[in-house]
Amino acid sequence: MGVIGRCISALLPDFKTEAVSLTGLRHENQDNYLIIAQGSDGQPKARWLRDASAAEETRASWPSRWIRLAVLDGMGGHTHGREIAEAAVDALRRLPPCQSTFKQRRAVVDLHRNLLRQFGTGQANSPGTTLVWAEIDRLRRRCHLLHLGDSRAWLGMNDRWHPLTHDHTLAEFGYRDGRIDPSAYAAESERRNQPLAQALGHGTWGVIMDAEGHESFGFAPEIRLDAMHDLSPSLQGHADLRTIDLPRGTPLILATDGLWSGIGCDLPPPTELMVPGAIGDLAQTAIDAGSTDNTTLIIGHFDPEPAS
Repeated sequence: MGVIGRCISALLPDFKTEAVSLTGLRHENQDNYLIIAQGSDGQPKARWLRDASAAEETRASWPSRWIRLAVLDGMGGHTHGREIAEAAVDALRRLPPCQSTFKQRRAVVDLHRNLLRQFGTGQANSPGTTLVWAEIDRLRRRCHLLHLGDSRAWLGMNDRWHPLTHDHTLAEFGYRDGRIDPSAYAAESERRNQPLAQALGHGTWGVIMDAEGHESFGFAPEIRLDAMHDLSPSLQGHADLRTIDLPRGTPLILATDGLWSGIGCDLPPPTELMVPGAIGDLAQTAIDAGSTDNTTLIIGHFDPEPAS
């Protein structure tokens, strides 16, 4: 990073990040995560899991304006879940910053096709992974968010957690497409352990429309990512791509489903989880409460406004 880059970085607010990934009761950790952000030495660093162990590298060409956060969950019960999640992270850590959700979607569609060529078997247990990816602009304090699968994101505002994602189940896409009404959707959403309707590197089951607007209820190798303009105004809160503001002191959490399979969705207040080490305690609490899956969390937030 040159002199100009260092000067710009010094003017940008600090962004704190922390990640934890626990294997839990599984025989291996099929989760992964990625953080690309400025390190304590002022150099951009990438942090992720390689062979289920923490890895780090310097990314000298990464612009200090941008931060990348992502969590991934290789599909349980499928072959090579850990490997496909790690392959996705390897591709994402080499990808330059995406300055819009349009660029995010294009990058993920390309990534999906590459993973499908590398891992796809055409069978029901073909590998796949979830993805929640936040591309954060330190200058504008904004976040471009992309979601695929059933990992989740929350934003902590006014001492409450606000969900930013909706799990990719058949009920979710049925509701978006008008095949089920709000009451049926609410009832379906209460059911635990619903199967995924799509995953990165795998494809979709029953969510892709054909050219005549008819639903294909079989397997399709494509993925579906709805932007806000793809949905009616009443459904735009269900978009898989969105841009949100990240005010100072407002935390963002990304997590895999090991978190709520143990403790539900009753997260501690945002201010409590901003304390260093708190998300590690939360992940362990989920496992102690009965989670049978790997549990991975990332929290990130800009420093609060300095006291006047």
